[in-house]
Amino acid sequence: MTQPIIKLEHISKSYGHGDGAVTVLQDLSLSIQQGEFTCIWGASGSGKSTLLNLMGLLDRPEQGRIIIKNEAVLGLNDNRLADFRSRHLGFIFQSFNLVPVLSAQENTMLPLQIRGEADNTARRKARDLLAELGLERHLHKRPDEMSGGQRQRVAIARA
Repeated sequence: MTQPIIKLEHISKSYGHGDGAVTVLQDLSLSIQQGEFTCIWGASGSGKSTLLNLMGLLDRPEQGRIIIKNEAVLGLNDNRLADFRSRHLGFIFQSFNLVPVLSAQENTMLPLQIRGEADNTARRKARDLLAELGLERHLHKRPDEMSGGQRQRVAIARA
């Protein structure tokens, strides 16, 4: 059996302190294999966003371990964690979070540039990704010049 792409072991997360503390996740364990399709659903306030923030390394649990690509990531310092996140994780936000003054191509290039890709390489990769998603005619459009579906595909390419 292969190692899971992501594994959470005995994760607990609370918000607040003392009597006002709210436990959102308690002793949660989860494994997801590469290529596996996983859905997370539940009532409002049940911890879905907290779980996704933990899996995306945007937040840290009070207890437990997170292993991504066979690496225990919670022991990484902030710089190594940011580097790991930029190389191995992609985010597609519900509201897309595209930079309004940047074109589709520039929005897609942004994480590549942040992790040190040369501009010409980032530009080519962004153009190719956007073309795969049917956006080759929209490379130079800003988010406010695109439909919701087009903005969503730019967010997917950026991720």
